[in-house]
Amino acid sequence: MAEADMASAPVNVSPAAEPVISREVPSAAPVHGATEEPRSQKTTAENSSIWCSAVGRRLPRAQCENYAEQIADLRSGVAAFNPNRSMVKGVPTEVRLAIGPEEEKERTVERAGGEGEAQTAEIEIGAKMRARLKGRAFEIDPAEPVDQVMGRNRRQVWNWDVTPRRDGSHQLSAEITVLAEDGTVLENQSSKVINVTVVVSEAERAALERERLLKKRQILEEDVGWITRFLKILDDFSLALLAFLTTIIVGVITLFVRAKKAKQAEAKGDQQEGNGVSPADPE
Repeated sequence: MAEADMASAPVNVSPAAEPVISREVPSAAPVHGATEEPRSQKTTAENSSIWCSAVGRRLPRAQCENYAEQIADLRSGVAAFNPNRSMVKGVPTEVRLAIGPEEEKERTVERAGGEGEAQTAEIEIGAKMRARLKGRAFEIDPAEPVDQVMGRNRRQVWNWDVTPRRDGSHQLSAEITVLAEDGTVLENQSSKVINVTVVVSEAERAALERERLLKKRQILEEDVGWITRFLKILDDFSLALLAFLTTIIVGVITLFVRAKKAKQAEAKGDQQEGNGVSPADPE
């Protein structure tokens, strides 16, 4: 009977055991005892100037953090630079620089073109890249740095028309720059220097040979002219000397003849005087 009464008796459920659902959004728990900053203080912190090691100068905190995020998002890649190792003076030649992802190294080298073994370098690829070709002995078009957006595939090719200005051995190199989205320089990288042998064309070689022969002929003509003038001077001097010597000889001969005649006349007078004939008496 007691058990039946317990079974039929109603069960009283304590209100504390029922789940409580609140419609209010709970506030975020404070982190390390910090409270939420007012909007004005947060804006001031973002605009405060700090030293930004990413770009090496002081910038607003938010801008520096943006650059740091872009640097963290750089992708490993490869740059291939492969100009012809032999060029002709005065003749334009195409030079290419190819940049691509690290896993596409062989394809990037092929896109660089050129002859011989390509120079490659591991680089960091950003959303925007800048490249400039440098070489003192060459006329390079375009001469200014060229910026390109790398796109989702992170691959691009730069092209230049390179005209050697002097023959001999000269150097070419490419300067690569990683840019932020707004054009700020994030990193500078350079390719290895490549030696290029510049020769003269057959036409220029023939022209140089003609010029050399012409100069040699002019030198010979100048030498011959000098010799001719010297011989002429010598000839004139010889004629003058010959005339002078002739005059002296003729004078000497004349004096000799006159002296001989005088001596003969004197001898004849002595003979006549010895015979008793006066040179002054008539016969």
